[in-house]
Amino acid sequence: MKHFYFSLILTAISFLKINSQTSQNSGEQIKNYTYIFTGNINTEQVKLLEETISKIEFVTSAKIKYKPENGNGIVYFKTLEKTLVREGDAFFEIKKVKNKLEEFHTTPKEFKIEN
Repeated sequence: MKHFYFSLILTAISFLKINSQTSQNSGEQIKNYTYIFTGNINTEQVKLLEETISKIEFVTSAKIKYKPENGNGIVYFKTLEKTLVREGDAFFEIKKVKNKLEEFHTTPKEFKIEN
Protein backbone atom coordinates (compact mmCIF):
# COMPACT_ATOMS: atom_id res chain seq x y z
CA MET A 1 0.00 0.00 0.00
CA LYS A 2 2.90 2.37 0.75
CA HIS A 3 4.23 1.77 -2.75
CA PHE A 4 0.84 2.65 -4.21
CA TYR A 5 0.73 6.04 -2.46
CA PHE A 6 4.34 6.72 -3.34
CA SER A 7 3.62 5.93 -7.00
CA LEU A 8 0.50 8.09 -6.92
CA ILE A 9 2.40 11.06 -5.50
CA LEU A 10 5.25 10.60 -7.98
CA THR A 11 2.77 10.49 -10.87
CA ALA A 12 1.04 13.66 -9.66
CA ILE A 13 4.35 15.53 -9.38
CA SER A 14 5.37 14.40 -12.87
CA PHE A 15 2.02 15.52 -14.27
CA LEU A 16 2.34 18.97 -12.68
CA LYS A 17 5.88 19.38 -13.97
CA ILE A 18 4.85 18.44 -17.52
CA ASN A 19 1.91 20.87 -17.40
CA SER A 20 4.11 23.74 -16.21
CA GLN A 21 6.63 23.05 -18.97
CA THR A 22 3.84 22.97 -21.53
CA SER A 23 2.54 26.38 -20.45
CA GLN A 24 6.06 27.82 -20.52
CA ASN A 25 6.65 26.44 -23.99
CA SER A 26 3.24 27.45 -25.35
CA GLY A 27 4.76 30.38 -27.18
CA GLU A 28 4.36 33.00 -24.46
CA GLN A 29 7.02 34.48 -22.22
CA ILE A 30 6.78 36.90 -19.30
CA LYS A 31 9.49 39.56 -19.29
CA ASN A 32 10.31 42.24 -16.71
CA TYR A 33 11.63 45.64 -17.77
CA THR A 34 12.70 48.91 -16.18
CA TYR A 35 12.95 52.32 -17.78
CA ILE A 36 14.68 55.16 -15.91
CA PHE A 37 13.50 58.68 -16.67
CA THR A 38 13.82 62.26 -15.42
CA GLY A 39 11.35 65.11 -15.42
CA ASN A 40 8.99 67.14 -13.31
CA ILE A 41 5.57 65.51 -13.01
CA ASN A 42 3.01 65.55 -10.24
CA THR A 43 1.36 62.62 -8.43
CA GLU A 44 -1.67 62.63 -10.73
CA GLN A 45 0.54 62.53 -13.81
CA VAL A 46 2.51 59.60 -12.34
CA LYS A 47 -0.73 57.63 -11.89
CA LEU A 48 -1.92 58.54 -15.38
CA LEU A 49 1.44 57.56 -16.88
CA GLU A 50 1.24 54.17 -15.10
CA GLU A 51 -2.23 53.59 -16.51
CA THR A 52 -1.15 54.69 -19.99
CA ILE A 53 1.85 52.36 -20.05
CA SER A 54 -0.30 49.49 -18.72
CA LYS A 55 -2.56 49.87 -21.77
CA ILE A 56 0.27 49.35 -24.28
CA GLU A 57 -0.11 46.10 -26.21
CA PHE A 58 1.58 43.14 -24.45
CA VAL A 59 2.14 45.12 -21.20
CA THR A 60 0.40 43.33 -18.32
CA SER A 61 1.32 45.70 -15.47
CA ALA A 62 3.23 48.90 -14.80
CA LYS A 63 4.41 50.60 -11.61
CA ILE A 64 6.30 53.86 -11.29
CA LYS A 65 8.54 54.91 -8.44
CA TYR A 66 9.14 58.64 -8.64
CA LYS A 67 11.04 61.05 -6.41
CA PRO A 68 9.71 64.58 -6.92
CA GLU A 69 12.57 66.14 -4.94
CA ASN A 70 15.10 65.23 -7.66
CA GLY A 71 12.79 64.48 -10.60
CA ASN A 72 14.05 60.90 -11.06
CA GLY A 73 11.76 57.98 -11.72
CA ILE A 74 11.74 54.33 -12.72
CA VAL A 75 8.99 52.52 -14.58
CA TYR A 76 8.76 48.82 -13.70
CA PHE A 77 6.64 46.87 -16.14
CA LYS A 78 5.91 43.32 -17.24
CA THR A 79 4.98 42.00 -20.63
CA LEU A 80 3.49 38.77 -21.89
CA GLU A 81 5.15 38.28 -25.24
CA LYS A 82 4.37 35.67 -27.86
CA THR A 83 7.02 33.80 -29.79
CA LEU A 84 7.17 35.17 -33.31
CA VAL A 85 6.22 32.41 -35.72
CA ARG A 86 5.76 34.13 -39.04
CA GLU A 87 6.42 37.44 -40.67
CA GLY A 88 3.88 40.03 -39.68
CA ASP A 89 3.28 38.68 -36.15
CA ALA A 90 2.67 41.46 -33.62
CA PHE A 91 5.43 42.00 -31.05
CA PHE A 92 6.25 44.24 -28.09
CA GLU A 93 8.01 47.47 -29.03
CA ILE A 94 9.91 49.35 -26.29
CA LYS A 95 9.66 52.50 -28.42
CA LYS A 96 5.98 52.71 -27.43
CA VAL A 97 6.98 53.06 -23.75
CA LYS A 98 9.61 55.66 -24.65
CA ASN A 99 7.01 57.62 -26.64
CA LYS A 100 4.60 57.61 -23.67
CA LEU A 101 7.35 58.92 -21.37
CA GLU A 102 8.06 61.71 -23.86
CA GLU A 103 4.34 62.54 -24.15
CA PHE A 104 4.40 63.31 -20.42
CA HIS A 105 7.37 65.65 -20.97
CA THR A 106 9.87 63.41 -19.23
CA THR A 107 13.27 62.36 -20.57
CA PRO A 108 13.77 58.59 -20.98
CA LYS A 109 17.28 57.63 -19.87
CA GLU A 110 18.08 53.93 -19.48
CA PHE A 111 16.12 50.85 -20.46
CA LYS A 112 16.85 47.35 -19.06
CA ILE A 113 15.45 43.87 -19.46
CA GLU A 114 15.45 42.40 -15.95
CA ASN A 115 15.20 38.63 -16.63
